[in-house]
Amino acid sequence: IDPNDSKVVYAATPKDGLWVTRDAGTTWKKVDAVPTLAATETAYSGMIIQGSNIFIGTPGQGVWLSKDGGATWQATTGGPVDVSHAAIAPDGTYYATGNTDKDVWKFSGGVWTKVLEGHWHGIAVDPFDPKNIMISDNSGGIRQSKDGGVTWQGHNMNKNLESSADVPW
Repeated sequence: IDPNDSKVVYAATPKDGLWVTRDAGTTWKKVDAVPTLAATETAYSGMIIQGSNIFIGTPGQGVWLSKDGGATWQATTGGPVDVSHAAIAPDGTYYATGNTDKDVWKFSGGVWTKVLEGHWHGIAVDPFDPKNIMISDNSGGIRQSKDGGVTWQGHNMNKNLESSADVPW
């Protein structure tokens, strides 16, 4: 759902591709510029709308970008071939964790940069500070960058937080 216009909704299916409605669901139009998935692929991911920029990750075909509110689309090059999770910074920088390579990627100024290698999964960006990024892995590892991904610090919880009898919720 477009955060600036609730009548604009995107929906993606593995079989039929990406669709958009601009009238709250009365009519739908297929977005032919974004590739439909192959039969073995399961999902689009990493879709984020910020202003007139829209990003969507496709398995095996990278991240696609519209800079004009979905009127036109083009593939970005040099980044992850697919996306596990994504977040966008208030300055428009798009961050993604790769689904295949599991690295942390940054798209800014039309250029992809791999900012951290590893086995990363979740990602979040501070909505008030574009340089404050948090990432996590599946085993409790958490890292934070306060400089837009140049340096990282953090700790590994090693699943120590899975359950506790003294937590009140």
